[in-house]
Amino acid sequence: MLEESENPPERTPVYKIAGELTDTIGRWYFYNANDMNLEKNRTSEPKIGPNDIFLSKSGHNLALVVENLIQQDVDFEESLSKAMRSILPTTRRFRPVRTGLMSVSLQWHFKGFEECFYLNEMSDGTVRMLCWAVTLLSPKVPGLLVIDEPELGLHVS
Repeated sequence: MLEESENPPERTPVYKIAGELTDTIGRWYFYNANDMNLEKNRTSEPKIGPNDIFLSKSGHNLALVVENLIQQDVDFEESLSKAMRSILPTTRRFRPVRTGLMSVSLQWHFKGFEECFYLNEMSDGTVRMLCWAVTLLSPKVPGLLVIDEPELGLHVS
């Protein structure tokens, strides 16, 4: 209809509304626990870059999202560690670390252990729980957040 109009599409009211609607819907995030690729989450070391502040549908950019959110909000690292302590009281710290030249991974430090743990050493439920914690605690909130079956694979507590 806009293409056949005598007026240029950008001058029509529908064009402006369609653009606003597209922008609004573009800020919506839908997650389904069944769509998460937990193996990819564990082994992925995404390249460092400032654009990822929302978890991808597969969750493969988890480490990068944590890194970027900490860069944008200093308190995010402590709020994430605090949330992990509420679930696993032996948690000391949870943080991203640089690996290689331009990649990032996640370390999980526990009381009583000198060495840290990485995502590839965590269970499916632990990785999924971490994804939801990062999403829900994020200081950058999407326009709409929908999580389908967030309890899938998580321990009841």
